[in-house]
Amino acid sequence: MLCLLASAILAPQAAPKNLVYNGDFSLGVKGFTTHYSFSEDIYKEGTYVVGDDPKKHHGGGFSMGDHTSGKGRMMIVNGGSFANDSIWEARVKVAAGLTYEFTGWAASWSMNPHDGTATDLTPGRFQIYIDGKPTGAVYKVDAKGGHWGKFTIPWKSDGARSVDIKIVNTNTSELGNDFAIDDLWFGIKQEKKPG
Repeated sequence: MLCLLASAILAPQAAPKNLVYNGDFSLGVKGFTTHYSFSEDIYKEGTYVVGDDPKKHHGGGFSMGDHTSGKGRMMIVNGGSFANDSIWEARVKVAAGLTYEFTGWAASWSMNPHDGTATDLTPGRFQIYIDGKPTGAVYKVDAKGGHWGKFTIPWKSDGARSVDIKIVNTNTSELGNDFAIDDLWFGIKQEKKPG
């Protein structure tokens, strides 16, 4: 009996479930909506593609791999000059009274036209909306090409059964403003245990 109790206490907890379908974009253009236009070449502002290297879709872009494995897919975006349009949006089911967390990874892929370095002169800036409300601080994508950075937004549910989550780019510059997103995750936040 004591062994069973000890093993139950020491058993590892299952990782929280990701409620975002296709958050790593491995299934291509599935599980999300966007106000951006799909295009295999993303020379025009306000276009995107799901691919494995920005340079394959924009000759002036920085060559880089996705966040997941370096060899998989990511959403590659040429940021538009229009405000309030969602880059990525999905509806997820939630339960009342729980604390959730939305996380994701973003990287610039723009090349500086002045010196040819992999540096975005005007990197993307993301505002996350959950249930129609801006949530958390604006996240600025790192200007260095291929440098993946993580954004994390906590959110507490009320009585809703499902919510819309969307990523809006608040940068409206036509120069630079080129980024990729990958490994989007939304789920119940696990509390860190002391000790």
